[in-house]
Amino acid sequence: MMFRELFVLKHLYSDLSERIHFLNKVDDKNLIEQMSEKDEDQSVRATAIERPNTLDKRKAVFER
Repeated sequence: MMFRELFVLKHLYSDLSERIHFLNKVDDKNLIEQMSEKDEDQSVRATAIERPNTLDKRKAVFER
């Protein structure tokens, strides 16, 4: 990780694994959607595409 990334939001890190780790923790659907469309890495976009499905399943469990 570069020094300048200490002050940057994790979804903007240059490190691919940090962006994927961030996606697995965040619950902001708008941010996830943006990452699924705009991230430069295909694996990050794929992770972001799958993430809202996980959120919807978790929400259904809490609504029971």
